[in-house]
Amino acid sequence: MNFRDSNLSAGLLVPLLLLSCAGEAPPAERRPDVLFLTVDTLRADHLGFHGYPGPTSPQLDKFARESVVFENAIAQSSWTLASLASLMTSHWVGELGIRDFRSHLPTSATTLAEVLSDNGYETGAVGSHLVFLDKYGLRQGIADFDDELVLRDFGRSHRAISSKQISDKGLAWMAERRDSAKPWFLWLHYFDPHVPYQEHPSVGDKFGTSPIGRYDGEIAFTDAQMGRVLRRAKASERPLVVVFTADHGEEFNDHGKNSHGHTLYQELIHVPLFIRGPGLAPASIPDLVRLVDVMPTLFELLRIPLDQRPTELVGQSLLPLTRGDTLEPQPSLSELRFHADTHVDALIRGRWKLIVPRTEAPVELYDLEDNRKESKNLAERRPKLVESLREQMDLMTSEAWTRGESSATELELDPDEIDALQGLGYMGDDEDAADDERP
Repeated sequence: MNFRDSNLSAGLLVPLLLLSCAGEAPPAERRPDVLFLTVDTLRADHLGFHGYPGPTSPQLDKFARESVVFENAIAQSSWTLASLASLMTSHWVGELGIRDFRSHLPTSATTLAEVLSDNGYETGAVGSHLVFLDKYGLRQGIADFDDELVLRDFGRSHRAISSKQISDKGLAWMAERRDSAKPWFLWLHYFDPHVPYQEHPSVGDKFGTSPIGRYDGEIAFTDAQMGRVLRRAKASERPLVVVFTADHGEEFNDHGKNSHGHTLYQELIHVPLFIRGPGLAPASIPDLVRLVDVMPTLFELLRIPLDQRPTELVGQSLLPLTRGDTLEPQPSLSELRFHADTHVDALIRGRWKLIVPRTEAPVELYDLEDNRKESKNLAERRPKLVESLREQMDLMTSEAWTRGESSATELELDPDEIDALQGLGYMGDDEDAADDERP
């Protein structure tokens, strides 16, 4: 399946007429820059602006108070490559054919960065995760990708502390373009909250030494480093849109597993999402939204012409919600094919969430309004609802994977890469190996 719009070509962006926060229109020639921040393995309910009592995120909390916070944002998978590929293309994971580390983003899929580049944006990125190796495809459309922190030694990559360097590089990149006539798009992906959870002298032991305590300390360390970039963003004299989100969360035996990439419970797919920019008044929005909605939202916010946008996106713009308008509710689909014995899908429609393991495990149904922790399986009590949700899920996944199989190709991994990925719990049957990486 070719995802590209045949009409997609370079062109001038329609002059931006968005109102600023003060009610004045920015100069027509000043299209907003875009700072796109993602954090690996960051569950929403461990952040202050989502109600967490610990001091994990003071810098993000400050910025969130000036932003539109989407309280109920859902990721489309619970591992990095699948989730980020879906986020950056507004396609379901199945449509992209992404299963595991032998998968990659098809070149036929059009990324957010590619569209912005075609519309006059300078594009840059800094990452430190192995999924940013060129072969995985997430660099599509990034003209200036800083890959110094992307290590081929997967074990060393996971243990590297990189948030400070990512912020340093991001700040330098922004400073170099302070007087640029062209707008820019910069993607910074922070990795430190990922296992193994390491201790940081600047954080101390205020969170304790349990796995969750060390995880919270990693969040606090990353938050402090991100704060430097957020302060620079707030001081920018140029119109600037800031997007903040995460690829997935993390589980601590919430449902019998640890780490991520094994299940699709809320601790893994409920992620933070806020957007700050010209014309957006601070607000907290409780409606269900999906990471596939971010790309269409930016297209509308930046006034990307309709004939410059890829066709057949599954997401929708969230701007009506930011204006207090209603938006037709859309179901959220999350997919997981990560391990040989892991094949599970989840559909959220309104207050109801259906989880279907494609194995002998039972189907699960949860009322997320009454049971956010997903501890009361109502599937046997509500068979007709299960049937309705499953019919919708099966239709969506069948269509997605049918399209995905036509464009998916497998990467050739060398034996050392396979051994390293197995040691990290990312391939094979040793799905608890990642837990052994924790100090």
